[in-house]
Amino acid sequence: MLDALGLRTDVPWHATIGPSYVTESFHRAHEADSDATLVLNEFGYETDDGFASAVAKRAATLRLLDQLLDDDVPVHALGVQAHLHATNFAQAFEPDGYQRFLSEIADRGLKILITEMDVLDNGLPPEIGVRDQAVADVVGRYLEVALEEPAVASVVSFGLSDRYTWLEEDYQRLDGAPRAAPLQPPTAAQTRARSAEVRLGKSPSTELDLGTAWLLKPSSTSVLKPGHGTHT
Repeated sequence: MLDALGLRTDVPWHATIGPSYVTESFHRAHEADSDATLVLNEFGYETDDGFASAVAKRAATLRLLDQLLDDDVPVHALGVQAHLHATNFAQAFEPDGYQRFLSEIADRGLKILITEMDVLDNGLPPEIGVRDQAVADVVGRYLEVALEEPAVASVVSFGLSDRYTWLEEDYQRLDGAPRAAPLQPPTAAQTRARSAEVRLGKSPSTELDLGTAWLLKPSSTSVLKPGHGTHT
């Protein structure tokens, strides 16, 4: 069930606090650290299929952000989780609609952080080379579109390694060998990500420890890193 702003009512925060829980969370975080970059972090913006409902999620997010901004709630960025699905991405991803959505976020004066990018490889063949290439194609196509938007300040590959990916728990492969962390070296996806970045005139990638990588744009003045800033 959703309320008028598109917030789920079947979660403990809504049931306990009410529809103001998002607003209160941002205000409390700002009171605790007025210098923190506060991020509304959500998933499901990329495809309209069995894996996500992008059109409805985008509309609900814009309504929520407009309400927060109208009420002077201290929200500074939208976190786009970018959990992608390899087997149907080419058919389900609509670049023009996605770019319009990112542009609408930017028009509201917000930064965009791609916060949890990974690729579900269920349904792909077991051969590592074939799977890596399919994941690389998804990552490359996605970043070529997303990085066109100047407000996109960073990209994070989610998870410390394929061994510990959340997808292994929620979407387990029968062969027990997921390769969902697209920027964990060395993979074809890492090469495609850097290729997209360079082709669009972005700065070189900066790898963090444990295979997690950030792609930084030259225009970025500050970037959230693990343990810094507040995600709501």
